[in-house]
Amino acid sequence: MRIRGVHQDYYVDVEEVAGAKVYLRDLDEDQFAEFMRRTQSLRRLLKLDADVPFTLEGFVQHITQLHLSFEEELELRRAVYGLVSWLLEQGVASWDVCDDEGKPVPVTPQTLAGLPTSLKSRLAQRIIELSQLTLGEAQFPGTAGAGTG
Repeated sequence: MRIRGVHQDYYVDVEEVAGAKVYLRDLDEDQFAEFMRRTQSLRRLLKLDADVPFTLEGFVQHITQLHLSFEEELELRRAVYGLVSWLLEQGVASWDVCDDEGKPVPVTPQTLAGLPTSLKSRLAQRIIELSQLTLGEAQFPGTAGAGTG
């Protein structure tokens, strides 16, 4: 077991991706509050109801339905991708990805940006799930994960 604030390499889950392991953290209380603020701001820009769940594909699909100018659509897409990038920077603790020469690839904003969009969406969604406080079937949206402190 790894504990936030005790272990430098703290993580709570491992996602297997094409033979590689990606170690994920949940968001701490402050990070989750920031995620909620950023999501609320993005929802206002997109004119989305609060009951529409956060998914990269869902937000981008909604943008295409707004019939915006090219510049407006590009600005909204950048805002969505910016939120996803921020989530990955907070929640990807490490991975065992190597380059073509077998050297470890560090987790940086640049390497995270190079991931395929579908993988970014999947990892971001998993980080959000890990950060929700749940008790059995009951879920309490808008609360930080149980591992925060």
